[in-house]
Amino acid sequence: MINLNFEVFSFYYPNNNERQKYKKYVVYREYDKNLTLYDVLLDLHSKYKIDNGMYENYFIPHINELMWKQYFSKDICNMIDNSESEYYKLTLAEIEKQFNISSMVIPVYLNLDGIGKAIGIKEGVKFFFHFNEKDLHHKPHVHCEYSGHETRIEIKTLKVLDKPFKKSKMKVAFEFIEKNREELLNYWERTIINGESVELYVVI
Repeated sequence: MINLNFEVFSFYYPNNNERQKYKKYVVYREYDKNLTLYDVLLDLHSKYKIDNGMYENYFIPHINELMWKQYFSKDICNMIDNSESEYYKLTLAEIEKQFNISSMVIPVYLNLDGIGKAIGIKEGVKFFFHFNEKDLHHKPHVHCEYSGHETRIEIKTLKVLDKPFKKSKMKVAFEFIEKNREELLNYWERTIINGESVELYVVI
């Protein structure tokens, strides 16, 4: 068994689309070392009953920096190109051996139910829509997040609407949107704008 410490933040996106922390919980829990980090997030997600059922809507921000900061400076940590999704596949025993996770206070972000629609995750880049963007001045776009940095990309033109993150991950985002453009535009029009219940199928 292993004892872990968490700071759990639930958050939401108000109309200005900036993430706002809503509640904070300090959690101390004991887990089987054979569980994966993903299993732990599922447990926390269930405990706080934020039930949108989407893996991309609860995550550990800046996970590369969290794991490596005991060895390197922040600048070096940000250069490490590990895919964030790989950490979630590791067992707690594996993470403890390399990173001594039991000595950390682990931040966990949980997205409040009903605010957005997670689309998928590819090479650490998370893709999602917001449901509070029905105004006509909003052009069809996808929200993309990598290592805690969020930006928006127009679906039709691939125009970046906010400060981009690292080039290699922006390339991942562009390729994902291009590959799924027709499906994303259909979902935007029918669900985000018109409020219809439509399944979203994407190719990761």
